[in-house]
Amino acid sequence: MTSTIETGETGRLDAAGARARMEAIVARLITRAVGDYGMSPATAPIRAASILSLDDQDFRFELIDRLTGGLLAQPRRLLEIGCGSAPFLYSALRRGHDAVGIDVDYERISIAELKIDAFGLPESFRGTARRGDATALEFDSDSFDLITSWAVIEHIPDLEAALFESVRVLRPGGFIVFTAPDYRGGYEAHYELPWPPMAPRGVCERWLMAMDRPPGGLGTFFPISLPRVGAALESLGCELLAAELTVPLSHEPSRLLDVRDQAALERTAATIKAMAAAGTLPLCLRGTTVFHVAARKL
Repeated sequence: MTSTIETGETGRLDAAGARARMEAIVARLITRAVGDYGMSPATAPIRAASILSLDDQDFRFELIDRLTGGLLAQPRRLLEIGCGSAPFLYSALRRGHDAVGIDVDYERISIAELKIDAFGLPESFRGTARRGDATALEFDSDSFDLITSWAVIEHIPDLEAALFESVRVLRPGGFIVFTAPDYRGGYEAHYELPWPPMAPRGVCERWLMAMDRPPGGLGTFFPISLPRVGAALESLGCELLAAELTVPLSHEPSRLLDVRDQAALERTAATIKAMAAAGTLPLCLRGTTVFHVAARKL
């Protein structure tokens, strides 16, 4: 079942040239993010630095070890779903793991390839970040010790298909560790905005318009929750080992974000804008509720 998957940029470039090409691609990505989500251009340098970084996801190794009981203390065969510009993937390779990553975004894969030249990484890294579809993985069954992703599975329209494929390519006794926003919370990570919990798309469109933000980013993510992911993994023959939320859930976001009809929605938007301007938004409307889930294939 294994086959060659399209990769991004190929051929060795000088470091300065590779860096310039990376920065041009990142500039396009940031421009689209500003247009789709209405993000502030002032945060562009921070976002760009994250995409261009080699180590800004190194914290994930400690998290994975904590959730799995030290899985990565020795070299493992691992697959990253949604590797993006490959900071975690390349760190895994530098630590001695046999790692590969996939992503649907050609531009981010291109950045990953250009990093090899820009940072003088080993030529053996080339092609480890690949174009690929999480719902149709081009790997043999029982191939990996770990399947992991960070803030990716909320972008997959057919989540259950992606979870099925992840379990299929995982070896018995292997681990899945996923992190994603839980849409039962009151804040949306991509828009960086207070958000009505689990609201349908039509309500979200009206909410964004009332908050003076563009609705173009709505098609890029889908509301998911920890219980949905956990139940799917259990049904696929996995044992849940850990299920954590970074922000405790409460009924407060649903109470504060009244979107039951258009009049209530517009009043709520006006109130939220005023609270944000005054710096009085409660914690539940200022930070994303993120979940970490770890499961072992039986």
